[in-house]
Amino acid sequence: VLFATEQERIKAKCVVPTTPTSVIKWGVDFPDLSTARARRAELRAQLGFAETDRVLLYFGRLHSMKCPRETVRLLAGFALDRLKLLVVGPDGDVTQAQLRHDAASTGWSGLRTEGPVWDDKKYAYLCAADGYISLSHRENFNYTLGEAMMAGLPPILSAGNDLGLEFIHEGFSWQLRDDNPAGL
Repeated sequence: VLFATEQERIKAKCVVPTTPTSVIKWGVDFPDLSTARARRAELRAQLGFAETDRVLLYFGRLHSMKCPRETVRLLAGFALDRLKLLVVGPDGDVTQAQLRHDAASTGWSGLRTEGPVWDDKKYAYLCAADGYISLSHRENFNYTLGEAMMAGLPPILSAGNDLGLEFIHEGFSWQLRDDNPAGL
């Protein structure tokens, strides 16, 4: 049985206790970052972000399991003018409109939402951010985390991100002890 992360294998041990297992991490493309500064400046200007703003990127489908509404409410609660959240991904059981409503109900103007982006266009959004955030309840790998790290973004992760446990002691990420976003 093959797994994407060691944590995924540990969780499955009770189901496959004597079955041979192996971990094969998924490959992530190495992006061309030669134009990263220009892409960053261009997209930030389009989104209304200043260079001095600190932009966190939520990148993935909008699903309640991934806690996008909790992420918006949490960051809005910090009430820091320079803190911004860029949400990129398709609507699911949570919508961009709900996220904008959540931000507006707190008076926070730091949220920007975009629908899904693909291929080379996604790297412009990765370049525009200063960090990646995923407060998901469960991510067996989290491919967008891998892409964000390849673009040089330090991650903020909930305990539900199995890939995060692969580098928890490396010092370049901020990982919550449990899946409660209030712990942030």
